[in-house]
Amino acid sequence: MKVLICGAGLVTAELLKRLGKKWQVTLVEKDQAKTGLCLQGCDMVVKTLFEDASSPLALEAAGIAEQEYVLALTDRDDVNLAVVRLAREAGVAHVLALVHASSRVDVFETLGARVVQVGSLPARHIYHYLEDPRIAVTPLATGRGEVLEIDTSVYFRMIGKPALSIRGEGWRLAALFRNGKFQLPEFGTRVEAGDRMVIVGDAGSFQPVCSLLECDSPHFPLAYGRGVLVALIPDCETQDAVLDEALYVARYTKVSHMSVVCTEDLCNVEKRIKELSHVFEKHPEMNTEGVLRRVREVVEEGSVGCVVVPPFETALWNRLLKPPLVGLAHSLGCPVLFSRGSEPYSKILVPFNNNPVAELTLELALDFAKQVQADVTVIIVEEEDFVHGEDWMLSAEDMTTRIKEISHVHKVKIDVMVCKGNPVKEVISVAKGYDLLVVSSSTDHKDLFFPHVGEMLTAGVSCSVLVVTS
Repeated sequence: MKVLICGAGLVTAELLKRLGKKWQVTLVEKDQAKTGLCLQGCDMVVKTLFEDASSPLALEAAGIAEQEYVLALTDRDDVNLAVVRLAREAGVAHVLALVHASSRVDVFETLGARVVQVGSLPARHIYHYLEDPRIAVTPLATGRGEVLEIDTSVYFRMIGKPALSIRGEGWRLAALFRNGKFQLPEFGTRVEAGDRMVIVGDAGSFQPVCSLLECDSPHFPLAYGRGVLVALIPDCETQDAVLDEALYVARYTKVSHMSVVCTEDLCNVEKRIKELSHVFEKHPEMNTEGVLRRVREVVEEGSVGCVVVPPFETALWNRLLKPPLVGLAHSLGCPVLFSRGSEPYSKILVPFNNNPVAELTLELALDFAKQVQADVTVIIVEEEDFVHGEDWMLSAEDMTTRIKEISHVHKVKIDVMVCKGNPVKEVISVAKGYDLLVVSSSTDHKDLFFPHVGEMLTAGVSCSVLVVTS
């Protein structure tokens, strides 16, 4: 098969490496130095002309009319356009051209040439990488279509929706990778957190897809629900501060309503929450356990994204068996803010380790920080090897690398602090200079008489604590 290649740049060099012996290549390039690099080990090149590829005489000498394919691969659009025109005039059936300026694509396509856009394709790759490294965008063929690969997370609102319904004008969900296996959506297939969605659509589908997926929308606390639930505990002296902090969270996030559960004597707050409240419950007599029981019922009944409650006391025996504060967060399945009235939040501290919930917690903290315009510091506490063994956790360097990746995705600057010692003591000491501590917890299990780290942090710091569970 005969092919005429005009231009001896990097694209031509890579192409020649792939062409087999069935091809007879004629190469036109006026720069002899470039041609030398391309010809190394390429026996399929049967003829070489050191001429200007836009010259009709040069292409006639190259035998353009006898070619089955003509490839215009120079670094100049005007030269490539001249090659395409001459190839068409000579009756060549298959013509392809590199196009460097996207504004000239239509001119080439009008002549019937297959187009490969040189400048715009890598630029789009880089742009999408800068926007969100988790989304891979691959242009299709001439650049008029593209494939998007998106890793889903619990944030995305389409989790649980039918896969066949994930579509918009000019794009649709075409396939899923789930647990490493390729899967075509069928009736009944629903999107799950952790899926890699393969979306096929028109060029420029990135923005409309992201609009649907809420790539840039605030996800705390909307990933869990659209309301804030406040529990006013009996015998707590900070009820006003708890309510103020709940109102602060509600105003700075995108929640739609606030709910309040309280005893009769604590419910003189209607006017303060009227602008946000649509559920208001008064209970004549209810102890702490009764209020918390009702909180669990409300969370199960409605769309609650965050529960705000003061740190509360329980019986000693209960504390020995289970961590009451962190245990509440695990029983509810949504973040719980233990309010100490330390708003507004200008500085947020996030402990980070190899806890499986640590990344989710950090992402929620960054999202919340953007909404309240707070600075974020991540603290890594390295314990001595004898505590857990050398292989117990990732190194501080590995964790710092991962933290920076998450920071880049969310476009939030993070300060990383590395300490060595007892995690509880170190975090409590550092937290004295912060307004909010965001703690991750993967379990509420504790051995009898042994401390629960998350519980000790939540109970021991002087600022408010947001607890996020798996």
